[in-house]
Amino acid sequence: MIIHPTNSTLVYAAAGGAVTSGGFYVSFDGGITWSQSNTGLPAANTIRRMQISLCTSSPSIIYGIIYDGSGTPKTYKSLNGGLSWGQISIGTQLGGNYGGGWSDQGGYDLCIAVNPANVNHVFAGNIELHQSTNGSTFSPKRITGGTTA
Repeated sequence: MIIHPTNSTLVYAAAGGAVTSGGFYVSFDGGITWSQSNTGLPAANTIRRMQISLCTSSPSIIYGIIYDGSGTPKTYKSLNGGLSWGQISIGTQLGGNYGGGWSDQGGYDLCIAVNPANVNHVFAGNIELHQSTNGSTFSPKRITGGTTA
């Protein structure tokens, strides 16, 4: 759940569970009522888990990462406060590699965060941490001594 940084009556939330109520929600009245806003996201009943983040200096841009059990999470970006979404970093593995191939733990190991001062600087986490510096493509951000696979 995220409260808009300059309008406390505007609240965003993400839901999963692989049910028809999965996806992204917006409340314009401080959380009293909610509207599902899944345009451009996968079918609600395929969203097992969703995490969201926004850049406080550009709060109309929201990022989401969705685990659907397919082998790697998928990242999405909204340019209009969550009214519509587009998938970014298509085809990129966002799980992790222990040296024996890519794996996914998005069912319990999933996060996304945007730099508060730079809307294009985004981190996505699963087994490994991934970074975007352009707001659309991700690559692993490995520490020295970790796997290089």
